[in-house]
Amino acid sequence: MASQSQGIQQLLQAEKRAAEKVAEARKRKNKRLKQAKEEAQAEIEQYRMQREKEFKTKEAAALGSHGNSAVEVDKETVNKMGSIHTSYQQNREAVLGNLLKMLYVVSCAVQTNMDHSQHNHMASTMSPPMATDSHGDNGGHGGGGGVHMMMQMTFYFGYKNVELLFAGLVINTPGEMVGACIGCFLLAVLYEGLKIGREFLLRRNQVNVRYNSMPVPGADGTMLMETHKTVGQRMLSLAHLLQTFLHIIQVVVSYFLMLVFMTYNAYLCIAVAAGAGVGYFLFSWKKAVVVDITEHCH
Repeated sequence: MASQSQGIQQLLQAEKRAAEKVAEARKRKNKRLKQAKEEAQAEIEQYRMQREKEFKTKEAAALGSHGNSAVEVDKETVNKMGSIHTSYQQNREAVLGNLLKMLYVVSCAVQTNMDHSQHNHMASTMSPPMATDSHGDNGGHGGGGGVHMMMQMTFYFGYKNVELLFAGLVINTPGEMVGACIGCFLLAVLYEGLKIGREFLLRRNQVNVRYNSMPVPGADGTMLMETHKTVGQRMLSLAHLLQTFLHIIQVVVSYFLMLVFMTYNAYLCIAVAAGAGVGYFLFSWKKAVVVDITEHCH
């Protein structure tokens, strides 16, 4: 028993010594690893510092060379800016000179036109207009038929030298004035008939009628059905093309009547007004709409 206990104690002591040796070996190993790691970090730090130093040296050298070139570039830029400024000054002076010349020419032209207009105005005040003196009773005023009539700005009764719409259409006799009045009368009647005819064609050619019903609450709470009519028409249709052509004719006739009225000749104005009244009496007696949306000259 004693020998067995001694053997166990020796085994335990041997294991203890082995464990101590292993622990000591681990400590030495860790110490060596730590030392190697520190040495490696020191070498890395030294290498990094050396690279930074070399980079800074190269950067300083590069900045020095670029600084010299930048100075040269700045000098060239200043020289270019100076030349541009000089040319701008020269161009500005040239443009201002041209503008002054143009203003001088325009002012001279305006002054000349004003002088001519004043001269013409004085001449017109000294001699009365030909149209105001041209009455059917005064035969002595017919000698001025070759003189161009000045534009009237007030209503007058006359038949001498009355220009009607075109330069070659000049009225000089009572018969010509009667014929012109009849023509203006018929043109005004045609204008009224054209308006009613367009409206009649528009109502006749309405196609694609659709009815839509929708419920509407009544006054006593009951539901009423309200019907809406929708009328559609194609753009590229014969009816619409005809309406377009008639619209062009209506616009032309309306402006002709307006220009006739702007002659301020009382005979022609009375003929236009009478034709419009007769045309409305003949064509608009079945018309339900009072305000005409196709009217061009109100």
